[in-house]
Amino acid sequence: LNGINIIKRLQMNNVDYPVIYVSSRQELVFSSLSTQPFYFVRKQNLENDLKELFKLLNIYYKKTMKMITFDYYGRKTSIFLKDIHYITSFGHDISIVCDQETYTYRSSLKDALKLIDSPVVVQVHRSYAVSMMYIKEVDKNNIILKDETCITLGKKYVDEFMFQYREYLIS
Repeated sequence: LNGINIIKRLQMNNVDYPVIYVSSRQELVFSSLSTQPFYFVRKQNLENDLKELFKLLNIYYKKTMKMITFDYYGRKTSIFLKDIHYITSFGHDISIVCDQETYTYRSSLKDALKLIDSPVVVQVHRSYAVSMMYIKEVDKNNIILKDETCITLGKKYVDEFMFQYREYLIS
């Protein structure tokens, strides 16, 4: 059993963590790509690869590990930005849909997005915002999330969303 096979098994069980390989076998770089690693550190280039890895990790954690704190049933509740799948607004209530729970409280979508303050969560419809991290595919009218949830892409939001989504994909 090698590291690549271990990661493939974990991914089949929906374990989704950033994977970093460290190896003296440079020829495994391309094989490792099938597991979508965060980085591959080559022991022959250890110092430079580690410098680059830590730069990328810093950016990654700033994007994903940000804590969002809000009032939920009279208590301060905090969730990680990375756990938000999408946000929906209905009347004066918003629901933040996460992996394990949905948080519904009184607020506007505009205020919730201001609180989150991240380019990772983008408004895509008058009543919806999505996390770029959970997008599986996009067509001209809909966004399909990794859990197969279908979110309508509002005409007013298409151009800005597509620009931000491209930026997210290349960052």
